[in-house]
Amino acid sequence: MRNLDLSPASIPPEKDISDFPANIFAKQLTYFEWTLFKLIEVREILYWLKGDKENRDKYAPNLLAEKNFVNRVSNWVITEIVTCANLKHRQSLLKKFINIA
Repeated sequence: MRNLDLSPASIPPEKDISDFPANIFAKQLTYFEWTLFKLIEVREILYWLKGDKENRDKYAPNLLAEKNFVNRVSNWVITEIVTCANLKHRQSLLKKFINIA
């Protein structure tokens, strides 16, 4: 039986957003969001507009999942830009996110 080697040399380095081409990243993000979006039913939209806010997770779960995904991506983009200490890297990140959008 082979043991899993978890020494620092065997752990792959963390990827940065700048490691990925903008068009590939945008396609993957769009594909994932589309898989969430196509699950939304009309009744969920109607309930979201007219129903109880407390029961949205029960009657509009797909719409809620889509909303949460968009919010998570938005917060991630904001966090990546704001927490970047290097001005040049922050500029390149901002340009990358604009190209992805």
